[in-house]
Amino acid sequence: MPIRVLAFDARGEQIQLLERNAIVNQILSRISAQTSGQTSVADGLALAQDLSRYAILSHTWIRDTPGDVVFGRWAARNHPAYAEGYSKIAKFCAVAACEHGLSFGWMDTVCINKDSSSELDESIRSMYRWYNLAHVCVTYLSQTRGIADIHKDAWFTRGWTLQELLAPQNPDFESQFSPELQDRLYPKLYWENDIDMAEYSLTGLDAHFDHQIPLEIQYQIFKATTITRSELMVFRTDPRIVPISRKMQLAASRKVTREEDKIYSLMGLLGVMLPVAYGEGPQSAFNRLIREIMASKDYFLDIFNHGSGKRSLIPSSVSDYLNRHAVFDRTHLGRETALHRTLPTEPIVWTHLGARITLLLVPAFRKDVYTARIPEESVSQVVGGFSDFHGNNHDYLLLKDDDFSAQWMQGLSLDDKHNKLRLHPYIVFFGILNFSTSDGTISIPPKCLAIPIDPGLGAGSWEVGQVYPTNVELLSGPMVILWSNSRLQRSIDREQGKRRGIQIMTLHLK
Repeated sequence: MPIRVLAFDARGEQIQLLERNAIVNQILSRISAQTSGQTSVADGLALAQDLSRYAILSHTWIRDTPGDVVFGRWAARNHPAYAEGYSKIAKFCAVAACEHGLSFGWMDTVCINKDSSSELDESIRSMYRWYNLAHVCVTYLSQTRGIADIHKDAWFTRGWTLQELLAPQNPDFESQFSPELQDRLYPKLYWENDIDMAEYSLTGLDAHFDHQIPLEIQYQIFKATTITRSELMVFRTDPRIVPISRKMQLAASRKVTREEDKIYSLMGLLGVMLPVAYGEGPQSAFNRLIREIMASKDYFLDIFNHGSGKRSLIPSSVSDYLNRHAVFDRTHLGRETALHRTLPTEPIVWTHLGARITLLLVPAFRKDVYTARIPEESVSQVVGGFSDFHGNNHDYLLLKDDDFSAQWMQGLSLDDKHNKLRLHPYIVFFGILNFSTSDGTISIPPKCLAIPIDPGLGAGSWEVGQVYPTNVELLSGPMVILWSNSRLQRSIDREQGKRRGIQIMTLHLK
């Protein structure tokens, strides 16, 4: 249970603000009043769990002065200046008591002492868990007047309300209140029968979920956030399945009052913990978040799936994920991202030079130079849209994994004798991230997350097995390339791959 809660009677009245010890004493007192000396330990624990259930409020803060009743203003809650803020508290407690039969409630305005840095730190890092464990999350959409207007509510624009939408196991929107409470406490919602559901896929999903969040509200959530019905379900069953980059994308456009909160509000959704340090700035907070993901998770290739177009492997902000690639997603199947199928062949380490990462390098040839020499039927994909360092845009040809590729690369004088990969003008390499190796075999999925690399201004060679920290530049951020048209993973012999110019190499990339 949270550090501090609101306690109230069966009608949501006689509201008190209780500290942790007082909460425990009140629960023990209620247990004592409802049990006899013959009660078993199991029954006593079940009763304690039942009596400690609490409601939690999700809302947007009142922007007008003086605004919400906060911890330091609780004693002055009856002052006319705080009428609107206290009214919100009273309405929340009435809903929790009358509609859900609860005696405790929590809301961030009054239940956190923000003057205590240690309490604020604990509260922020525990917030996701508190919303997840609440018996019910009451969502107050203050700007909503009708069911068709829900997606326009400011609640969907705030940073912290993303986890408040996705963490609760039992969300309760205004439209689910009884008519009496709805009329008395909140703006009335008018259910409309002509909502166009055609764009919202509902195939093969659990009818029980529709009871938790009515279909009309699910559709409004989709319109406001792009969160699909299957994603809503998965967040409530196993949120780890939702890709890291998708969670970042959902947060990228949301607004926060303190800029670091865009990062801190993601901790629970991403399953990581950071010390709170207001004043550090969003860049420092974001860097710490990425480092913690890399340090604490076995599978994290998806953090590089930012699709920002910037010439960098490592993302620089949450907004980089706005154009992340969705082709690897399998959330609708109840499975984690396809990028998590691959465990890096070597540890990925973030150093002062950037990320030290092992890539599978596949050569590609500038189309305007090589198109006359490469048969069309030998081209696997034409990749373009990025510019060279002179500012000129070029397309590049990826070859199929066939005999022509081997012969072509041999004709370019691969230096197998000295175990070096010759570099040529007008050739770039796509560094594939999601590959794996075993017993001299390289496994490559049909859809690859890769970065185009200029290997060093045209001439020279790379020695296989060496680490190259500074002599390569990225032409773009991570992008999707097709290794083959097959849906199946392709395995090639490592020596065979070298004859096609395909090599494994470790680089330092910013």
